[in-house]
Amino acid sequence: MVDGDNLLLSSWFSNYVMVWNPQTHEAVEEYYDFAMPLSAIRFQGDLVVAELGTSSVVRASAADPAQRETLVEGLGVPAGLVADEENLWVSDRATGEVLQIVAGGEVLPAPKVIASGLDRPEGMALTPQGNLLVTETGTGRLLSIDLTTGAVRTLAEGLGFDPVAPEGQTPTGLMSSVAVSPSGAIFVTGDLANVLYRIEPEQ
Repeated sequence: MVDGDNLLLSSWFSNYVMVWNPQTHEAVEEYYDFAMPLSAIRFQGDLVVAELGTSSVVRASAADPAQRETLVEGLGVPAGLVADEENLWVSDRATGEVLQIVAGGEVLPAPKVIASGLDRPEGMALTPQGNLLVTETGTGRLLSIDLTTGAVRTLAEGLGFDPVAPEGQTPTGLMSSVAVSPSGAIFVTGDLANVLYRIEPEQ
């Protein structure tokens, strides 16, 4: 995940979240006390991490990363995370839901279901139009969710996602991820096909 000029890396195997400088090839920050982190993003300066080990999403304070706040718990497989300046969402691969857990800068008392009935949703990204992109690994589709109406449509299908993780790995395996460039071009990783897809921006 992009973090300014750096990258945010997570490893469920080593329980670490690392801020990596790709120019100097050095770790800027390193934390080895997360519980099987599947993904991590920066939100309002803090680190937000999806922990498989606790079935939760936790927030580590930028001022003191040892200070942790649980934003939501009781998830099946917290997978993808995405946020804008005041809102935060997580995909639950096990339940097939996309949940909003922060709205208007405030942690919701109960997560809001944005979409349900999805087949193993994982990576997420926001488009310049304000729609939420989700990789649906069970069907090989890239979905777009209108956050105003809740409408879900398919942007691409037949993508090379592997819906079944190799033995000994987490359910996400090599997580199917999606990112949006400043120009609006959409990039999606296909782990089974070992490819990187470029998809034209939404109209």
